[in-house]
Amino acid sequence: NLDNAEFNVRRRLLMRPGYYETSFLIGARFLDISECFDYQTLSNLPGPLERTNEVGIKTSNEMIGLQLGLQGQFLVQPRMWVDCEIKGGIFQNEANLRRSFAVSEIGGSSSTINTSDGLDRTSFVGDISLQFNYHFAPAWTFVAGYNVVWVTGVALGANNFENDIGLLAVGPAYINHGGQMVYHGPNFGVAFAW
Repeated sequence: NLDNAEFNVRRRLLMRPGYYETSFLIGARFLDISECFDYQTLSNLPGPLERTNEVGIKTSNEMIGLQLGLQGQFLVQPRMWVDCEIKGGIFQNEANLRRSFAVSEIGGSSSTINTSDGLDRTSFVGDISLQFNYHFAPAWTFVAGYNVVWVTGVALGANNFENDIGLLAVGPAYINHGGQMVYHGPNFGVAFAW
């Protein structure tokens, strides 16, 4: 899951009127990235009974920080323009890991061990977008484009999978916060301005 909220103040740079203008932004951003990773094995070794091992990993990264950015706007026609924006910042990341390890034998005993770890660290978030805008009514604009968000210094589910059964059984859990992710994809919508 990825949840995002941001508040930015934008200021146009003084330029001669034309088909291009630039603006600078500064703002605050909250970003929450959480993952669930589950792993299960079924075996009848080393004994006669079938044994199931299940590992469940949940990670969360709650990031808050300041960001800076720059946007260029290119006028295509009087009611159509293209925005290109780049922004990024250094964020304080509260990374958390919760891990459960369950062992059960078919027709036999079962046990579950829960461990957790957490760490505050610094993360980087970068954001690039390219948007097409069409102003189709006095207060309405259609927007479509592509967005890329790059995040470093995060705890991810697969990176925190422990394959040493001894550490799974007795702990402790150590969080691995060295992951990085790239999220990207198209977007579209309408904007209202009065």
